[in-house]
Amino acid sequence: MSTRYAQWCLWGGLLALVAMTAEAGFIDHNFDVAPFTNGATFMDGGLMSDWRAASASVRVTTTAKYTPPHSIVLPEGSALSNAVALTPASHAWTDFRLAPMLGVAPASSATNGASFICYFASNGYVNVWAGSGWQTCSNDVWNHPISPLTNAIFATISIYQDYAAQRAAIMVNDRVVAQDLPFVTTTNRYGHFMAENNDNSAWLDDVRIQTSYDASRLSANVNGVDDVDAAELQNYGYVARTLYVGTGQPYAYATLSNALAVARDRDTLYVVGAAYAESVTVTQDLTLAGSFTNSGTITVAAGSVVSAVSNFVSSLTVSGRVDVAQGIVVSGAVVTVAGNGLITVATNSAQLLAGDLNITGSGVVDVTGGQVADAAAGVGMAGTFALSNTWGTAAVANLDVHESFDLYAPNTRLQALGFSGWGASSTGVVVQASAGYEPMPSQGVRIPEASLISNRVAAASVTKVWTDFRLKPMVGEKPSAPETNNTAFLSYVSSNGVLNVWSGGWIPCTNYINGSSVAVITTGEFVRVTVFANFDSDKAAVFVNGKLARELVSFPSPSVGSYSSFQTANSDANAYLDDVHITTGVPTDLLPVTPSTDLDADGTADAEEIDLYNSVWGWSGPRTLFQFR
Repeated sequence: MSTRYAQWCLWGGLLALVAMTAEAGFIDHNFDVAPFTNGATFMDGGLMSDWRAASASVRVTTTAKYTPPHSIVLPEGSALSNAVALTPASHAWTDFRLAPMLGVAPASSATNGASFICYFASNGYVNVWAGSGWQTCSNDVWNHPISPLTNAIFATISIYQDYAAQRAAIMVNDRVVAQDLPFVTTTNRYGHFMAENNDNSAWLDDVRIQTSYDASRLSANVNGVDDVDAAELQNYGYVARTLYVGTGQPYAYATLSNALAVARDRDTLYVVGAAYAESVTVTQDLTLAGSFTNSGTITVAAGSVVSAVSNFVSSLTVSGRVDVAQGIVVSGAVVTVAGNGLITVATNSAQLLAGDLNITGSGVVDVTGGQVADAAAGVGMAGTFALSNTWGTAAVANLDVHESFDLYAPNTRLQALGFSGWGASSTGVVVQASAGYEPMPSQGVRIPEASLISNRVAAASVTKVWTDFRLKPMVGEKPSAPETNNTAFLSYVSSNGVLNVWSGGWIPCTNYINGSSVAVITTGEFVRVTVFANFDSDKAAVFVNGKLARELVSFPSPSVGSYSSFQTANSDANAYLDDVHITTGVPTDLLPVTPSTDLDADGTADAEEIDLYNSVWGWSGPRTLFQFR
């Protein structure tokens, strides 16, 4: 014998038995108000036209109830049904309190027109019809054990039905114990609610059938994802689960591939174990947790988001997005951020540790609170910055830029310093110890043969920019085909040790503006070069070792509207760069008036005049003028 609760849609097989003729738009009854008086019977719709029972013994009672004073008693061999017409019919919630009589599975179950059937087994667990047989629900969908029900003790039962997907889920005492249950038969709308009892008396109370879940009785958020679990069912048709990957209990999946084959958006893959050897692609939005190693590559597809709260060793390729939320994501091999891929490291406890970190296309590693480290490049940075492909538009620095290269680990690749706008065409461009300008020991950037470096700057609205740097150049022949397109200033150091600037052709800077000779620049020695660019007048000026050598140098490309990047190219052996300053103001050490900074001897520093007038000769007369009319 057993107690069985069943819910059917358009079950014509029992229509004559319960003689149902009327339908309610919804049900929300606790049977405590008129006409539900003690002893009132549901026989043949005598109490309410939408409620029907085949026996007068199905009646309102005060003997047992979930909420006082009434409930409905279902004696042995009785059944109760209610016809419901829900609008819209896309989904439905059936909530009720039931004090069941536990028992064995029904000898037979009529399924004609039924969308969902369940019964309460003698072990206290609900059993649901799952396609071709009964499924026992002793755990929730996250594999946590649930407490068994007890004879004649009320439990809260909630059933969700999705008519578009033809799927159902059931909750017992606010825990999702089964989901993705196929309808017993195809039905397109809610029709009947039916409870049937085949053993000693059972009791029914607080029946609610509507199109939204009852927030007063369903509030659990077991998985911690999104909203409460009932809201997840209603919004997505399922609740997100944790899929355990490993060996033994509770690890239901032996491989990453097996788990990913069934994973859905918002699921969690909890992975343990010593050694996997898989190359897998993640196409879902999910969380990766646990601790494991994998000799293959985990690829996050474009459009997918993975939140990493795990420790793992694996090659990682990101075209979508990876959020390093907590813990450590370790890659002993290569992390590649490709296409429009994005890795965010957003909390102080989060770290991205890579054996080798490559950023291609428009990929970005954005670090707002944690740490990123690239062992191969020697990068170990923390704070608010973004590592980006600096040949893309995302890798820019804001003015003012002051770069000594002394804060980075030796051998850090310039390609890895996108957070300061740096980029390089070669992995050989690195920060090198004892290679910088004074004071020693100082670090500088080594620029090998056939290498190009740049620093991109966001300065679209700035009309005057000063670029000041120390360069240890390789002297040589003039470039055979200088790139003048979209260029504001272009120069090189010729084999005779003279700085040459382009202004319609190469112009040597052999003398300062007062006629004195510029010292020869030799290979192996640092020279200070300071360039002023005025984007309103399309004119530039250049200082060599702090002294003005050329002014009113026309831009190679007058169409340049703003400062966007500082580039240095080397075509022979190793050159070195240090102490780069890109600012909107005059370098402060050029402002005090000295014989070196005031070559025209007019009492005003040459750099100040260049900043104000483009020329030290462009203004005569008093600097302050009072005029009255």
